[in-house]
Amino acid sequence: MPPLLTYKEAASAPWCRFKTWKRLLNFMKRYEYPPRYYPYINLAGYQVAINKEQTEKRDSERLRKRTARKKPTPKAKSLADSQAKLGDKRG
Repeated sequence: MPPLLTYKEAASAPWCRFKTWKRLLNFMKRYEYPPRYYPYINLAGYQVAINKEQTEKRDSERLRKRTARKKPTPKAKSLADSQAKLGDKRG
């Protein structure tokens, strides 16, 4: 079992990408780290949260691409359009 660290110790650990304990705490709360373990964190719990974040990003990107494919692209206006045939309105 990996050692338990406080959030301040974990923020200074080489495996943590967060440099402040508050950001680390917010990240762990966002990805449902159990509050009963609040004062401590270990590498395994951090990796579970990282995996959840990556899954969420992949799902979001997949949805974004899917909706982009569904939207029809607007056609470029050509000189043959009726709006282009109108002359300039000069005073």
